[in-house]
Amino acid sequence: MPKRIATDNRTIAHILDRSTVTIIDRKNLEKRLKSGKPLRVKLGIDPTGPNLHLGHAVQLRKLKQFQDAGHKVVIVIGDWTARIGDPTERNEMRPQLTAVEVKKNTREYLKQLFLILNKKETEVVWQSSWFNKFGLDDVFDLLSKWTVSQLLDRDDFKKRLSDGTEVGYHEPIYSLLQAYDSIMVKADVEIGATEQLFNLLRGRDLQNMQQQTPQEIMTLDILIGLDGKRKMGKSHNNYIALLDSGEEMYGKVMSIPDELIPHYFELTTELPDAEVTNIKKRLQELTVNPRDLKMRLAREIVTLYYDAKTAKAAEQQFINVFQKKIMPEHIEVVLLSSWPNTLAHAVVATTLAHSMSEARRTIEQGGIKINGEVEKNPNKTLPKNADLVLSRGKRLFKKIALKNAAT
Repeated sequence: MPKRIATDNRTIAHILDRSTVTIIDRKNLEKRLKSGKPLRVKLGIDPTGPNLHLGHAVQLRKLKQFQDAGHKVVIVIGDWTARIGDPTERNEMRPQLTAVEVKKNTREYLKQLFLILNKKETEVVWQSSWFNKFGLDDVFDLLSKWTVSQLLDRDDFKKRLSDGTEVGYHEPIYSLLQAYDSIMVKADVEIGATEQLFNLLRGRDLQNMQQQTPQEIMTLDILIGLDGKRKMGKSHNNYIALLDSGEEMYGKVMSIPDELIPHYFELTTELPDAEVTNIKKRLQELTVNPRDLKMRLAREIVTLYYDAKTAKAAEQQFINVFQKKIMPEHIEVVLLSSWPNTLAHAVVATTLAHSMSEARRTIEQGGIKINGEVEKNPNKTLPKNADLVLSRGKRLFKKIALKNAAT
């Protein structure tokens, strides 16, 4: 039995307004949403790494809004475009990935996609199902649709050329391949981040050329990272991963700057629009403690990816560790085959630092504690078989023990 399409004004307004920046063509998309006909909503994903974070989830949550309204979500796995590398916002050429790397990353991506999307209601397709059949004549036909000036007419290419930085001959082809995906999946709507607008428009252009109804385009706001300055990303280490533990998620949310609270409620939670508006108002009027709102935000996020019980436990641990200064109840035990010679060796062995130089620097700057007490001597010897807890910062705790002692 066909799924009923939601056409009420409230649902449509939520889809059109929540976290959106640009819609082309908004009037036409609104008309199509009210028609009651199911739309095919496309998102292209380049699996360039194994993990997703809350920044990626902004687009996935928009897809879920369409999905909840009865529309069909189509995920295009960019196993060819990932090998080229998206040039968007790049000041240099991105290293190309192998087919093996792409497949490995995709397996991890799909596990995380369905933390948000309904798997049974999601269509997943691979670019290779059509691009593996491409011949040289197909490539020339696709390239002939645009001029060189059109393909280079994007800010990132212009900036690199003006700076004397090379643009790879293959890079402008990226947007053409993404555009061709829209033809193959017969996309009615394509979503992406604001910096993806150039690529999304090429899909609309190509559909027009092929006498296919052009897709509507929706760009979404970019989630600012934990540093409060740059967009969330692994390269800046300012992210919350979808696979972070509930306790880690909660603690990271509590570290965001107060001014980002409304931004996070809108982009990372499923609170009703009216409630998000009320939160913004209360913050502006200074009638609520930002800490209390952040605690609620953290609970909402952890509940989305785990459950209410996990969120409650994460909150209690946060209160114990950061407000009452009590050690966490559950601390990972690192079993060592031999006892570390010094504190610096122990810090590296527990992965609280990734090198001896980093460990020494962190210790000397007061960034490492032993059983809750700061220790600034990297050469300090540790008593064997003692119940030692090492910590770095506010969230990283490790207990060390010898393997033979543990058995």
